[in-house]
Amino acid sequence: MHFKSATVALRDIDSKDIRYRITTDTNRPPLVASIRSVGILNPPILFKKVNRFGIVCGHRRIAALRCLESDHLPAQVISENASEFDCVKLAIADNVSQRSLNLVELSRSYQLIRNIISKPKEFPEIAASLGLPANTKFISKIRPLVTFPAKLQAGIIRQEIALPVALALMQMDQGAADVLIDLFLHLKLSLNKQKEILRQITEIAAREDLAVKQIVTTPEIQVTLNDLELDRNQQIARLRQYLQSRRFPEIRRVEKDFENRKQAMPLAPNMRLNPPKYFEAPTYTLQITFETTAELEQSAEDLKQLARDENMASLLKR
Repeated sequence: MHFKSATVALRDIDSKDIRYRITTDTNRPPLVASIRSVGILNPPILFKKVNRFGIVCGHRRIAALRCLESDHLPAQVISENASEFDCVKLAIADNVSQRSLNLVELSRSYQLIRNIISKPKEFPEIAASLGLPANTKFISKIRPLVTFPAKLQAGIIRQEIALPVALALMQMDQGAADVLIDLFLHLKLSLNKQKEILRQITEIAAREDLAVKQIVTTPEIQVTLNDLELDRNQQIARLRQYLQSRRFPEIRRVEKDFENRKQAMPLAPNMRLNPPKYFEAPTYTLQITFETTAELEQSAEDLKQLARDENMASLLKR
């Protein structure tokens, strides 16, 4: 593969031709500052078009030079007999050599390879030769990301939407996917909480024969999400509580009954009564804290009084 060193006018470079672009990084200021200080250390690689040049690799460098209002730049121009496969390999190799690729950049790389090979069985070998993960299951899972909406891709890159959840969202209708993407980007949940909320919303929609969008846009949820007095953790807690009560109304009824009875019990300040998880077992837990033998003796008396309480007796008979 041959290159020719050249000084190219920026106006002759077609930056709208992004067929070989892999990078998702649009943060220009650090690169602009670097180029202003020391210039271009690694000249972009271009290919010849009719009266213009296309970019094989160096999109960010060229964008930075435009910010600096440069007129020309040093470049390597690939020979005209270079194949599209040559350009794909150069684009991937250039990016892989600079950093670890994020999931969307990997997806773009895999899609570029898929576009130029005729034998799918060659895919893993070519990917490995270019420094990309070559596991076929991983490739099949990652490759569709390049077709995802830009907002969802951004969420994946920022790790605000987990890959398993993103893949599940793309199996849903667009209206449902859009509102759930906005919800997850707003709340920045852990993977487990994303899965929990996604599962509960879809189950509620199925049980109540409603669209997912109707569940997410219900007033109770929107009031919680738009309440500026709540921090993110408080919003998450309220959302989970609402979905739990709507998905399992009987459990919520039992929870309210438990809270009402507990409020009426003679629980000392150093006592804490905890119900069984989801009320699926008959076993309750009573936690007592004390620092002295006198406090322990008093707790023993408080415990006797609690054992004789009607609310406690009714609770344990349920």
